[in-house]
Amino acid sequence: MGSHVSLWVNRSKYTIFFDILKALKKNGRMKKTHLMRKAMLSTNRFYPYIKAMKNLGLIGEHDHMFYATEKGLEVLKVGLRLEEMLNCIA
Repeated sequence: MGSHVSLWVNRSKYTIFFDILKALKKNGRMKKTHLMRKAMLSTNRFYPYIKAMKNLGLIGEHDHMFYATEKGLEVLKVGLRLEEMLNCIA
């Protein structure tokens, strides 16, 4: 179990962006705590990513609920396709 935790500690910025977008796509609108749990982020790590993603137009917030924007879903789609292509190489 310890090795599983260390994998999450060393996630890249891009992986965290995609984890947040995946959680929002799968679950729809989510409150902060639920999204933090699904994306496996502490409060300290959560806010800088949310701020950056909002500034980039990837996510939005309304009535304390976060959601993926159309742009965010498109970025996720492209990212998943790239991941799929790269997995074919390895």
